[in-house]
Amino acid sequence: MANDRSTLTSAEREKASVFHSWSAQASINPLMVKDAEGVYVTGEDGTTYLDLSSQLVNTNIGHQHPAVVRAIQEQAATLCTIAPQHGYVSRYRAAELILDRSFEGAAKVFFTNGGPRQWNTPSAWRDSPPDVTRCCRPIAVTTAPPRRQST
Repeated sequence: MANDRSTLTSAEREKASVFHSWSAQASINPLMVKDAEGVYVTGEDGTTYLDLSSQLVNTNIGHQHPAVVRAIQEQAATLCTIAPQHGYVSRYRAAELILDRSFEGAAKVFFTNGGPRQWNTPSAWRDSPPDVTRCCRPIAVTTAPPRRQST
């Protein structure tokens, strides 16, 4: 039986049902966003804010950018997601583009949406959030392992 949530505000429902990463859960006060476009977000109360959260990777060119929306629609029509153990042309093409612009000796790209293992449990976030500038990179470019000498 579901709880009666009809008397709760949107923010209360958000806090009650969503685990917010990088946050001490008891102290969060999320801005409830109605919509966003370009560099602005609009709260449920109609107030418009300049969004300075571009570090979240997907918004660094602006919300609802037409080229990004179009690319998402095209990709979703073909394949929404693929398990990491399978290969897919869009993933290796993205990796090749990154490697072509990376440092000398770069060999592979690891796509991730998370940080180091120590932050993968909710208990790790209880007292202090991780330093996202150090732990939450969208990609990691690695060098090839040394080749074995043939004997």
